[in-house]
Amino acid sequence: MDEGLITLKNNRIRRAGLGMAGFTAVAAVGFMTAVVGAPASADVIQCPQGVAPQVSSSTLSVGQTYTLTVPACSGATTAWFSVFSKTTNKWLDPQNVSMTLSQSGGTAVFTASWTPTQTGGNEIHVIEQSDANTYISNPNTVTVNAAPATSTGSADSIPVIGGLLKSLRL
Repeated sequence: MDEGLITLKNNRIRRAGLGMAGFTAVAAVGFMTAVVGAPASADVIQCPQGVAPQVSSSTLSVGQTYTLTVPACSGATTAWFSVFSKTTNKWLDPQNVSMTLSQSGGTAVFTASWTPTQTGGNEIHVIEQSDANTYISNPNTVTVNAAPATSTGSADSIPVIGGLLKSLRL
């Protein structure tokens, strides 16, 4: 099936032949466009060339902060990201978090910090806005693991008996 460019004009699908990925993208656009409040006259277009937000690490843990980066689609000046939990089938708070536009190697990119709050599978979605269009990125599916165990310190740091405990290898 053709899962190419998806364009919505005044909430009508202009191009048919959507597969499951296209249906998911349209559903996400419907939810996120309403929340973001894109102008009714704007086209909603899927970003070209498989644009998806990238995460600064391939191993993610609850409570750790990561940088999200996504190339800016044609003329986009603002962007937001939201995370959908595949574990609970709900959008996670906060939603529609603003991203910062900057230049990286001559390419316009949006970046933002993200700190996962729960374990499981998540989809990171980005909405970008230009004067004329609203763009949706392809989602990036990631897995978030439990927070790593923290060290309680060393017994030899305990005043008075630390040296004794260290000599007993406790």
